[in-house]
Amino acid sequence: MSKNVTGGLNDDAPLEPMHVGVEGLDVDVHRGAHDFPDITAQIPDTDGLQQFGVRFEDAVKHMSVHKYESEASMVREYVANMAATCLEAREKLGEDYSPVIHIAYYPSSKTLIMEDNGMGMSSEEIESVGIQLGVSTNRYNSDRGGKYGIGLLSGLKGVGLDGAFFMHSRSRRTDEYVRGLWSAYGFKDVEQLPDKLEDGQYGTRFEFPLKEPEVDIRSAIAEVAQWSRIPVLYTERNSDGSLIADDEYGGRSDTPFQDRYSDSDGDIVIETDAFRAVHSPNASGQAVLLDVPIERNFDGDALNEGARDLKYELPYGARFDAVFKSEDQEIVAGPHEGLTRVGDGEYAEMPEDRREGYIPASDCAPSDIWTPSPAGDRDRFEENPDFWRWLAKQFLDRFDEKLERVITDAVATDQILALPREDIDFIVRWMDHETFDDDWQARKLKSNLEDHGLEDVDDETLGDFAQMSNTVEHCKRGRDPWSSASRAKTRIYEVLLSTPEDAEVWMAQHPSEKKAQAVWDDHDGHTVVRVQKQVQDRYEELFNWRRLNYVGRDTLDEFDVSEETRERFERNYNYENPNAGADAPERVITLHYARNTDDNDRGYKDTTEKESARYLRAYLEAREAGYTPDRGLLNGAINRLILFPSNCDETMSDYLGVLGHGGVRLANCAVKSWDYLKDLDRVYRIEDYLEEAHQLTVPTSAGEMTLPEAREAGDSVVVHLLGDDALRGLRDTPEMSEAAAWFEEERGTSWRSSDPEELGDIVYIPVGQDTLEELLPELRHDDVWLATHEYNYPLPESSRLTSADRDTEVYAYANLHNWRDTTEYEILSEHRKGLQGGMLGVIDGFAELHDAGVTVPSQRESVEGETYTTMLEVLQE
Repeated sequence: MSKNVTGGLNDDAPLEPMHVGVEGLDVDVHRGAHDFPDITAQIPDTDGLQQFGVRFEDAVKHMSVHKYESEASMVREYVANMAATCLEAREKLGEDYSPVIHIAYYPSSKTLIMEDNGMGMSSEEIESVGIQLGVSTNRYNSDRGGKYGIGLLSGLKGVGLDGAFFMHSRSRRTDEYVRGLWSAYGFKDVEQLPDKLEDGQYGTRFEFPLKEPEVDIRSAIAEVAQWSRIPVLYTERNSDGSLIADDEYGGRSDTPFQDRYSDSDGDIVIETDAFRAVHSPNASGQAVLLDVPIERNFDGDALNEGARDLKYELPYGARFDAVFKSEDQEIVAGPHEGLTRVGDGEYAEMPEDRREGYIPASDCAPSDIWTPSPAGDRDRFEENPDFWRWLAKQFLDRFDEKLERVITDAVATDQILALPREDIDFIVRWMDHETFDDDWQARKLKSNLEDHGLEDVDDETLGDFAQMSNTVEHCKRGRDPWSSASRAKTRIYEVLLSTPEDAEVWMAQHPSEKKAQAVWDDHDGHTVVRVQKQVQDRYEELFNWRRLNYVGRDTLDEFDVSEETRERFERNYNYENPNAGADAPERVITLHYARNTDDNDRGYKDTTEKESARYLRAYLEAREAGYTPDRGLLNGAINRLILFPSNCDETMSDYLGVLGHGGVRLANCAVKSWDYLKDLDRVYRIEDYLEEAHQLTVPTSAGEMTLPEAREAGDSVVVHLLGDDALRGLRDTPEMSEAAAWFEEERGTSWRSSDPEELGDIVYIPVGQDTLEELLPELRHDDVWLATHEYNYPLPESSRLTSADRDTEVYAYANLHNWRDTTEYEILSEHRKGLQGGMLGVIDGFAELHDAGVTVPSQRESVEGETYTTMLEVLQE
């Protein structure tokens, strides 16, 4: 990077240890806590005032090993100071200079090397600044760290009070080369150290023979260096020089926290000369002081401690990041805004020509707000809650101002898409964070706008934003739309804005590759999107989107397609139909079953097997007679056969992922095949199956009702698959209500990452497998979940709540609700033995005592009978 710059580092050569220990040097250095000289600094008695004294030993300990938490703190100090000296060099040398910090670590010898190409230090600077605690050359340079002149001492945290670390430095000011070592006593020139800086190389190099690092060095450097304005090159090597790691950090932009995200139009940004802060759903609470991270030392919950609940009023809660451009206490609001607050003593000692822009603390007004300053260890800021609450108010004011402007502009125009793109992004991003649901987001948007003082926004504007914010999957041009890697979630307004006026949007639930290619051939601007079938009518009406299913062999002449695409449509059509002229019993029917897989985004693979209608009839008649033939179909018994005759309006592929599991098989067929099989109890026409599922009444925690009624009664429906014995213990309304509460309160399940962290207002429905297969069509809805804990059912993971052996906990929770504070319940709730493994009988035994109002056995002085003893033995196995 800077190899060819005068005074730069040699980037090609690795940083290598000197392999020189202090013990091998002929130097006289005080080392070790017991070697400290008995020195006490004290000003002589003046006017009868006896001033405090400071023991040298205690001062060094306090400002080194006791001050810093770990080697991570040491790394932070040195990166901050190296960045500061590089910034000074850049200011002096101009654009031809390329600053860089090199760090190398050798784990086998615990040797850490840090080197910069900054200004370097001469022996005079070491004497006047380096060894003078509390003296710094950067005191009046607000954009650089190291104001307090104690960062060098942090090196003792790594090497210990009885250790030492080495320094090589060549000063750009004097061209002097200084080499030596730092210890708890100070700095010692050691001319016999080997040269580690090449001729013409300026800057400073430190080598630390670490004792026993308390942290992972590589992780510490990655955490610290990522925020440096100066590039940081890190290598980690074995003792033979072979490379372990090679990373580059730092070189951050002037817009940190935003340049790493593509969706930053909704961010609220406040920037002053003192700091830059970003309020965003991407924010993580990060604070950066100049070039290194620092803890905010402020709990977001404290935003609610004032007159307003700011944490809940802010659009993105307490999520904000900030980078501070100075270590000073810069006054950002109040009568003295723009001045820098300093202690009275420091102000008194300032030269007259330096006082401009500063104000002593005692002269500040109560309403002055200033930026936080680092605590002594520089790991965290000093507490300054007034500043953080002030910042939150600024975010809220900025957000409300922009929200009012965008909504006003939206109401004034008939076309939402006429708004600037960043304004639409701003509203939609906020709606996203509020987790608006497709079916009610217009009403929720209206309510949230009213919370921000915007009332009487017309329903048309609200509806437009609601529709435009919905998500579809954009299929990448020229790629296979079936592959999830070839699709990307996109907002409807983004699709509309990116599609040329003379082009069209084509939609399908499962886009065909050859049909997509046909519309892509026809126009460079045509867009293909994946859209659920149930909303296609609405999008066709609202946006004039077209259905990809329209494209076919019969309509292909309407499109300007390539010969290759045309050939794909014409192939495989001239085949011999095995059912041509065959009577109904002899016609071949292809059965479809959805086998779970992780190989595609659907979560299942269409598995098929062909059988004659005659065999299917014989097989199903045997099942109805109570006999299952040894020869199964698709590796399992068939409980229901769902047929899609050629005269029905439904498409089998739309239902396979939901229905084609367990004992259910799906098949297309001719009308004559349906007529041949329809009298069998286990055979359903798809329309009839859907209607029966819609009308089926089942016991629920909210009473006897259909599943559509259950969806209306609550926010979520949990259908819980259980064995027949367990069902008997969960079919009464009180137990079902308790089970619903368990699913609302407990998160011991695996959840889809796209769904909320909690389920609320649940209607609970316990079912066996037969009832479940009757209800399968209703599981297509996003607010209906299937809980499969111990009694598995092979729906794709995306449709289920799954966690092994949690049925024991649910069953105990529902049946022993008055015993929740007892030892028995605690043991059962933590037990992972399944209901089928013997726990059902144990809980039922306890439930008899529970329902009879008997005092729980563990809370009685004595227990009669053998029942409790037997149960306890089961639990203790």
